[in-house]
Amino acid sequence: MSVATAVPAGAAATRGTPQVNGDLLLYAMPATSAFGSSYTSSDSNSTGRKLASTRARYHVPSMSCLNFESYARIGVYGDTAGAWDAFYNPDWRPQWPTVIRAVQAVNQFASNNAAMTFYRQALAKYQACQDFTEPNPGDHTPGGGTVAVSATSVTKTLIGRNLAFQVVQDAAFSELSGEQIHMNELYVVSGNDVYHFWDLSATNDEPWPSLMAELIRNVQQLR
Repeated sequence: MSVATAVPAGAAATRGTPQVNGDLLLYAMPATSAFGSSYTSSDSNSTGRKLASTRARYHVPSMSCLNFESYARIGVYGDTAGAWDAFYNPDWRPQWPTVIRAVQAVNQFASNNAAMTFYRQALAKYQACQDFTEPNPGDHTPGGGTVAVSATSVTKTLIGRNLAFQVVQDAAFSELSGEQIHMNELYVVSGNDVYHFWDLSATNDEPWPSLMAELIRNVQQLR
């Protein structure tokens, strides 16, 4: 997965629905060290101090598997604010059962209904996207490389009382022939927010459910 930024378009949440800005959402995210002592932050971004427009520029049902699943986007789905934080494990070596790199993200919507709509659209997209190929930005060999992604499971679950789903995908990297790598994702909808953890790992565990619960609490406390 890569990360894509979005420039806030100024504007307008539903009156009466608690809203915070993207900078505060980024502040609420657990520190990189909470995920693992060796992990190092690589990049982060938010929609800034202003709320974004509720007019969506990207519509999940019409997006390709590659375009939706390969990027963490904020401020483009009709979400009024968002933030993401990406990190990696510099100590990772092939065949080590650890996380290689990961992303945590949150998209805030103007209403609970809007958040639930996005959550359901994301679930449907992952259920429909079984096999696709994406470029590998981490491959610096001439001509680059590719990642062949194939879904192994999409499972509904709960984080606390919040609806969630977990995705496990096999990822075949062109430059890591023979290595078994997984993409693990956890989506949660809580109130008017949709939360997302993604990791690239040699194991297929659910990504940090306890830290997901912490992130949800942190955001709720902002309001």
